[in-house]
Amino acid sequence: MLIEGLAIALAAKLAAAPASFHPKATTIESSPVTCVALTKHDLQSRRFHAFVCVDVVNTGDVTGAVLRPNGSIFCDLDGTYDGQCLNLTGCGGTSQSCL
Repeated sequence: MLIEGLAIALAAKLAAAPASFHPKATTIESSPVTCVALTKHDLQSRRFHAFVCVDVVNTGDVTGAVLRPNGSIFCDLDGTYDGQCLNLTGCGGTSQSCL
């Protein structure tokens, strides 16, 4: 369930214009990598938050981690993003979220 919520939240953040990002989310944009911090609220989790980076220009590679409240890694995330669909693997599951 965590991976599905993460995929949906990340796809929504990637599709949003930078000015419409939630104030609690930190976004770092450069060419070609965009990184997004997802809060517990974004993930609809009482325990976890995440930090994910996406190469939105060249490869579409996704890498990141779900983090415990103390910031240590709970599980790694890998995947792909093609501008329309986000495919994530990690935390014992896989998920696809399309815009």
